[in-house]
Amino acid sequence: MQVLYWLFKAIVVGIVITWTSVFAVHAQQQQLIDTAARPKLFAEGTVSTPYVEWSTSFSPDGNTVYFSRGAIYWTICYSKFAKGKWNRPAVAAFSGKYNDTDPFVSPDGKRLFFISNRPFEPGQQKPLRFYHIWYVDHTTGDEWS
Repeated sequence: MQVLYWLFKAIVVGIVITWTSVFAVHAQQQQLIDTAARPKLFAEGTVSTPYVEWSTSFSPDGNTVYFSRGAIYWTICYSKFAKGKWNRPAVAAFSGKYNDTDPFVSPDGKRLFFISNRPFEPGQQKPLRFYHIWYVDHTTGDEWS
């Protein structure tokens, strides 16, 4: 009889703990949602334009944004924040010849990863049929390897 008592007690305690956890998580989720938040265009007219842009990544200091732009041909561009505004974007030095997209700056800012259909062999001109992950190393200023 005591075994049944302890088993029943363990089941009840387990149910209470489970439902307490469920209610706590549910309450936290409701507090995390900011219903007053409204999305805004980023750097409207400079980075966000009538063209197609996507996949942004910022330098660690937040003063340079890298993003993809294009429709048929994809290019990685960047813009710098100076004097309170985002400057006119430029094509990254390593991009513009092949379809390059989805830039991602490493947390230390020393490497930028991206996807491209560029050929593997130097001197080869024909783009590949498939896309692969590539990277460039930051050398100085706006220069990449």
